[in-house]
Amino acid sequence: MNVARLAMILGLVGVATSAEATSRENCQTMAKPMEAVGSGMRSFYNSMAEADTSKAAEMFTGQEREAFLKMEDLRQKMLPLMKAYADQSEDTLYLLRKCAR
Repeated sequence: MNVARLAMILGLVGVATSAEATSRENCQTMAKPMEAVGSGMRSFYNSMAEADTSKAAEMFTGQEREAFLKMEDLRQKMLPLMKAYADQSEDTLYLLRKCAR
């Protein structure tokens, strides 16, 4: 019975070590694309945060004005989600880099 336990423990250690190596490889593989996602999302968020389409709406009447106002309404709704996604992308990249070491 002691031999069986020892074999089981060694098997679990081997699986854990193998899983850790796979995880490190996965982290290394995903870090580069995640870096592009994080920086791209942050740039997109910053651009959208600076864009104030309500000012453009003031220059128009009718359908054009309504279109700009609708864009501004949607932009205001999206900004918190885009910021949260950009933040989470950066947090995920940090964890991937840490895991990849």
